[in-house]
Parts: sequence; C-alpha cells; structure tokens
Amino acid sequence: MSNFPFIDLHEDLQSHLDHLDLFLHGKQTDFSLLEQAGAKLVVATAFPLPPRDDFFDPATDALIEREFEAYRHHVQTDPRWRLVRDAEDLRAVLAAPDARGLLLHVEGLNVMDERNFEKLERWHAMGWRSLGPVWNLSNPLGGGTNDPARGLTPLGARVIDWLAQKRMVLDFAHMNRPTFWDAAGRWRGPIYASHAGAAALRPSPRNLDDAQLRAAGESGGAVGIFFANRFLAPEGARGGVGLVADHLLHVVRVAGAEAAALGTDLGGVLSGLVDGLPSVDRVAALWDELAGRGCADDLIEKIAWRNAARALEEMLAIPSP
Repeated sequence: MSNFPFIDLHEDLQSHLDHLDLFLHGKQTDFSLLEQAGAKLVVATAFPLPPRDDFFDPATDALIEREFEAYRHHVQTDPRWRLVRDAEDLRAVLAAPDARGLLLHVEGLNVMDERNFEKLERWHAMGWRSLGPVWNLSNPLGGGTNDPARGLTPLGARVIDWLAQKRMVLDFAHMNRPTFWDAAGRWRGPIYASHAGAAALRPSPRNLDDAQLRAAGESGGAVGIFFANRFLAPEGARGGVGLVADHLLHVVRVAGAEAAALGTDLGGVLSGLVDGLPSVDRVAALWDELAGRGCADDLIEKIAWRNAARALEEMLAIPSP
C-alpha cells in the first residue's frame, strides 16, 4: 500500500477515547493508530457529550476545558506529540520526521454571550487555536446545518473578528448557507471547511455546493472530505473507499488541485463509515485508490497534507509588527 504523511483536519479524538462504548463497530482512532498511519497533524476537537444531550448547558464549558487538559497532558507526557499554536509550530512539526502535532478545535460555540470573551482568552492561553462557530444546531453566533435560514449574528461577527486578531483558524464546516456566505464576506483569510462532502454528489445541508467549493479554492482555502457514509453515499446506500475519492476529485475539478484535503471525522461518526475505512490506520487504502485512478504522487501529497498545511499556516501566521 502507498504511504503518505497526512494531516487530518477533523477528529473527535478525545471524545472517542472517553466514550468507546458508543462505537459498536470498534475503535476508529487513537494516538497509536495515528502514529501507525503516518499522521503528522490532527485537528483535535473538544466536543464533549453534555448532560442530558443539552448542548447549551453551561456545564459544557467545563467539559471542553477537561478535553483540552487531556490533550495537554498527552503532549506533556509523550515527546512525539506537541501542541500547534502558530505557524512556526506547524512548520516545525512538518519538518521533524518523528514529530506529530495536535491543533485544538472547538466545534460549536454554543454557550456564548457578549460577556464570555474572557473565557475565549482563557482557552487561547491553554493552546486552543481553531473554532467552528456552529455545529448542527443554531446558536448565538449563527445558523447550523439543521437551520436553513439563520445567518451570522452580530455576536458571531465579533467572534470572527476576534479569531482574526488572534491569528486563529475559522472553520466553515457545519455552517448553513446564509451563515457560510455571511462569514465568507467578513473573513479575510482562506475559506476552510474541515470536514464535509460535495453536495453535487450527495445533496445535503452538511455538504458544500459548487459555489462554496469555488469560493474556497479562490480564497486559497481547503475542504476536508470526511468518511461518514450517510453524507457521501446516495440515501440508503453504502459506499467504499472509492466514494471518498469521488468527493475529493470533485473538489479538485471544481475548486482546484490546491483545495482538496482530508478531514475524516473519525472518532465522531456513529452513523457508519464508508466500507474499507473503518479506522485511521486504514487511510493508505485511500492513497492506493487515488493512485489507481491515475493521480500522480504530487496530487496525492497535496490532498494528504500540503493543501491543509498551506491553509492552516496562513491563518496561524504571526502578524507582521
């Protein structure tokens, strides 16, 4: 099988490790499997399961910080892993053969109001560097994929401006169409969606249409394709490794070879993964699939890590004095 280093733009890594009992088909990811697979960087979420499945419960904040602390503990005890806080850290991880990085991400800032920026500052000091403002549910920042109408709110605009000032990553995944375009009009960095699919191949609010893909490509951004079968395959059908390749190559055709990337969503898919990619240590099957379709090593490397690294580095770059 082909072997390429890779960047995974979205894994619910710690949540998965804490709740393996929910995954009846087995472990999707862990640090050992990531090392075996050749991962160089994982955008690792703090996406805890809240009390009573209430994602707006204020207790969620403490759970997020607990997951941050778990990631911090791992990098403190395993010298092969380090937190990525800025572009310099990212370049160092990519350059060192045995180094691997975690970039901490929050998926859905559901407990937030005008008084909570002190919380964001505290999380930033803990090493947090990436935000997806919304998840499926709409929140005080904007509209998630379960809500077709709500756009970016004034508070959401303030948070986006704060991210830009802090040189953090803005993730467009899970935004509904109005919030996506509102955010795109305000954000001056690359348009980046960590984990999604191509709506032209599988219509779904979770997937990006061709206009969104083109906007990502034109901005120098990246779109990570995930392994969630329900958002890649036709409704009620099952797909395999080739289906992930279909979505990746659609991004290449529409947005350009510099835009396609990988955001597996491993650790967070309870609805079923595509056949042949049950866990991160099987990712080489995707490189073989792409090679079998005539993709050159240069294109596979772009998809595996170069495109993601470029977009992340631009957002994380320390501003000039």
